[in-house]
Amino acid sequence: MPSRIDEALTRLRAELAALEIVTRTTSDADWVKPCTAEAWPVGFVAFHIARGFQRQAEFVEEAVAGRGPHRFDWGDTHALNASIVAAHPSPSRDEVVALGRKSVERMAAAVAGRADADLEKVAFVYEGHERAIRWVIGTLAVQHARGHRESIAAAVS
Repeated sequence: MPSRIDEALTRLRAELAALEIVTRTTSDADWVKPCTAEAWPVGFVAFHIARGFQRQAEFVEEAVAGRGPHRFDWGDTHALNASIVAAHPSPSRDEVVALGRKSVERMAAAVAGRADADLEKVAFVYEGHERAIRWVIGTLAVQHARGHRESIAAAVS
């Protein structure tokens, strides 16, 4: 029977695979279309998903290392997103895929061989709700990616 972390990693890798498909199959014309929800081009929303995986890998690594959970704040997140889109508004497909793969593998490496108790360490706190490492991998990262992929689908349909 697969462990709960194996199930979380399977869901995460499925989202990575879906991101790769979207990234590789979106036409050049659609790559630059704006997504209504984010007001960013499709290509940047795809990059944002991969960048989200990178950020979530950081949350996991920090918790595994015992340096505490990430305390999520929307203001900080919006400021970070604004600085990233300003610095890197037109990511390439290869950048999206490479960052997504690297970040997902960072999460997998951080939890490899860890006891289930280790994976219950708090990695994310939002509005007083504490969330475990496993939740960051199997729920936060998955839902974040899925929501933005749905926005991409709406923009290119």
